[in-house]
Amino acid sequence: GVRLVGSEMCIRDSLYIINSMDKYRIPYLNMIVRKFAERYSLTLQNAFEYLLKFGGMKYLIDFYEIEHTLPIEDTLDELAATCCDAGGSIK
Repeated sequence: GVRLVGSEMCIRDSLYIINSMDKYRIPYLNMIVRKFAERYSLTLQNAFEYLLKFGGMKYLIDFYEIEHTLPIEDTLDELAATCCDAGGSIK
């Protein structure tokens, strides 16, 4: 089988997220979590936990139909703002 890293396992195992996914959303979410981690020098696990805690993952799921068509940098900016509005400290 395929070996998954921490954030991928969290996404796979989260019933809330999995119940609202199709086969294209999980790879997209993994890519965005990786890019968010890179941008803010976080581990994948910490990036995922931050996005989950401050509403970033919910935002990505709720607005997937729009967000996946936009430039990645715009999505990352919106994620940072969404999380900041919810009490996160990354800007």
